[in-house]
Amino acid sequence: LWQWFRENNIVLTTQERGLSSHTEIAVDEAIHQALLERAIDLSGQNETFVLLTGDGAGYHQGRGFIAELERVKKLGHQIEVISWDKGCNTRLKDFALSEGKYRNLESVYNKVTFVVNQRWVVS
Repeated sequence: LWQWFRENNIVLTTQERGLSSHTEIAVDEAIHQALLERAIDLSGQNETFVLLTGDGAGYHQGRGFIAELERVKKLGHQIEVISWDKGCNTRLKDFALSEGKYRNLESVYNKVTFVVNQRWVVS
């Protein structure tokens, strides 16, 4: 997988999730910041931002993924949200449906999951 990303000039930023440091890592906030930085850098280019999450927390406080996606839209970009229907925040899903695209993971379950010694990923 990592080789495929390199071959396709896709740069990924990884986050240490606290396993090594035994401290809380602000992964969501790092994603928020990177999302907005990229949206500003690409302002005026009408790019599509794809977010894989079901987290809609923080909207009423003006923060969180919905608020960031609103900002991305204001900068002239398109948005897509990919999530499990059962785990997706209703407000996030509604926002994606009205302002961009929403794709559920249930429809591709067999292609994105596997069960050890029972079912491998179907290509």
